[in-house]
Amino acid sequence: KSSDETTVATTRDETETGAVLVACLRAVNALMAKMGGFLSPHLADVLALLLSPSLCGGGGVGGGGVGGDTTTGDGAMKSATTTAAEHAAALREALPRATPPRLLLAPLGDAMRLALGDEASGES
Repeated sequence: KSSDETTVATTRDETETGAVLVACLRAVNALMAKMGGFLSPHLADVLALLLSPSLCGGGGVGGGGVGGDTTTGDGAMKSATTTAAEHAAALREALPRATPPRLLLAPLGDAMRLALGDEASGES
């Protein structure tokens, strides 16, 4: 393969990955809106996704994240990373309203300890 073909294939794969991630985030949003309290067995996974460095702060430290571009309503190009990060930010904001605090506290504490590099992730 030439470098141009490789670049096109990589861009296409990143765009597809970004589209799948955005679709997954939209599905989580719909589930959370309708049945937030029932997500409790999966809160650790949801938080791991929403707090992923690639979805926090426009791609995390040093960029990263999924790639690809989508067109916005005004014709401007918007990367799939930016779109996914925006959906993740909205979900992070909505999660405490959709989930009873008593269900959110333990998984959130575990996620914070993990983010800080604490080896004892809440098991005391």
